[in-house]
Amino acid sequence: MKIREARILKASLPYRSPFRIAGGVTTAADHVFVELTGENGLRGYGEAAPMPSYSSETSGSVIAILKRGMLEQVVGETVFDMERILNKLDEVSTTDPFATAAVDFALHDLAGKCLDTPCYNLMGGRLRERVDLSWAVGMGEVEAMVEEAVHHVDMGYRTVKLKVGSDPGGDLEVVRAVRNRIGAEIRLRVDGNQGYSLEDAVRILPELERFDLEMIEQPIHRDDIEGMVALRAVLHTPVLADESLFSLQDALDLIRMEACDVFNIKVMKPGGLWRSRKIAAVAAAAGIPCSVGSMVEMGPGSAAGLHFALSIPEVKYAAELIGHEMIDGDVIEEADWIATCRNGYLGVPGGPGLGFCMKGGLEHVD
Repeated sequence: MKIREARILKASLPYRSPFRIAGGVTTAADHVFVELTGENGLRGYGEAAPMPSYSSETSGSVIAILKRGMLEQVVGETVFDMERILNKLDEVSTTDPFATAAVDFALHDLAGKCLDTPCYNLMGGRLRERVDLSWAVGMGEVEAMVEEAVHHVDMGYRTVKLKVGSDPGGDLEVVRAVRNRIGAEIRLRVDGNQGYSLEDAVRILPELERFDLEMIEQPIHRDDIEGMVALRAVLHTPVLADESLFSLQDALDLIRMEACDVFNIKVMKPGGLWRSRKIAAVAAAAGIPCSVGSMVEMGPGSAAGLHFALSIPEVKYAAELIGHEMIDGDVIEEADWIATCRNGYLGVPGGPGLGFCMKGGLEHVD
């Protein structure tokens, strides 16, 4: 079944509250969507969720590269020829993975609809009945961070992640206060988002470990792989690679250097589901478990991550697919699998493809 038409849509929705990480603060989701229409009239949708405080892509750059040639590479192709299509996208750009991911998600959504089957069946079938979630608490005043963590534990979340990395002394205070309030049974992670220098990380992270951390995520700059190796030598807590892990080559470098214990696979970073599965396979060969992170996506991007988490055996930790709860509104109709997020997990999407219905009225980009 060939792809007849490809269109770009966009939407901008505010966050329910500003989300601050070591790289900066985000107040709105300016996201881009790809709509692919098949010869049979069915449509598949994908999302790019750029966050300038995290990586270099913006909504403007995503739109530009899609218009500059990516979508031209898709029209006329058979929807199931994903390897071929993604290789053609690489001929346009290898430095715009979020734009590539929007196309990849739309291909999977359309392929699933053509076969009348959920996308997890395109990835080997469903292994889980649900995906447990971790709530991410952005930087802020100590008491506000504590109250947000406690609120989500009361909702049903059994894992909480704290954003740290800009104030080593303050980070110790936050972690201590949150652990004291949520108790010993709740899993607690910290995420530096590259905010620490290696010197500060070596000094402060062993102190944070005293509060029984599940993982320490990306404490130092993504390119300092040797620094990650040095940190692993002084820490007992598993080190999670996030910003250091975009591509398959990044995965191989991290494995070769023994620079992390866990991979954080955000399915947007490698350019979509197809390539995220390759990274998961490499992780399996190296004995490295995976977590599924979030770029604070709306419904379409969260759905893609959910299908991945449901079907990939290497996913061993609670996922962070909570973007649709952080954003005030969505581009998809309310769905049962999203509603369960308020209880600390995501259920299995029903229906073919990625399992959602887009709302009308999105802005079309000429």
